[in-house]
Amino acid sequence: MIVLMPWLGLALLLLVGLGIAFTGLPAAVVLLAVACFGAAMGAISGDVPTQLIGVLPERLINLLDNDLLQAIPLYVLMGTLINRLPLAEALYRCCLAVLPGPAAPAVSGVVLGGLLGLLVAAGLAELINHSGLRMPPPPGGTTGYPLIVDLVPGVFVGVFLLIVVTTVVSTIAPAFKASRMKIVDALGHV
Repeated sequence: MIVLMPWLGLALLLLVGLGIAFTGLPAAVVLLAVACFGAAMGAISGDVPTQLIGVLPERLINLLDNDLLQAIPLYVLMGTLINRLPLAEALYRCCLAVLPGPAAPAVSGVVLGGLLGLLVAAGLAELINHSGLRMPPPPGGTTGYPLIVDLVPGVFVGVFLLIVVTTVVSTIAPAFKASRMKIVDALGHV
C-alpha cells in the first residue's frame, strides 16, 4: 500500500480544490475535513501507524508554540469573518454616519479601503517576520541575514494618507470631466 500514498496526496489536493469550489464552505473547514479523511485513509490502509495518529494531538500543541502557526489560523479567521459577516458594510455605514455631505460615500469607501489595506499589510509583515526567510549575503559577504519587516506606526499613517490623497486626486479629473459633459454625450460613451 506504500505505492498508493503519493497518489493519495494528489487525490487529497484535488479533493481540497473541488471542496472549495463546489461546497461554498470556508477553506479552513474544507482543509480540516480533507486532512481528517486523509489521516483515516492512511490508518485504514496501514501506511500510517495508528500510534502516529495517537500522538498527533500532542504534536499539534507543540506546533502551536510557533508564532507563525498561531498567526495563520487567526488570519484565516479574520478573512472568514470579513467574508461572512457584514463587518465591512457596518464600517462603511459608520463612516457614512460620521461624514456629512454628498461626498460621504466616496470618502467612506476610500477610508475603509485604506484601513483594510493597512490590515492586510500588517498581516503580511508579520507572516514574513515569522517565516524564517533570509536575505542573500551582501556583496563581498559570505552570510545572509534574516528578513525582518519593521512595523513603524508613522509609516502606516503616511501610507494611509498617501492612499487617501492618491485616490482622491485620481478621481478628481474624471469626475470633473464627467460633470462637464452633456448627458446625451456621456451615454454615447457607454
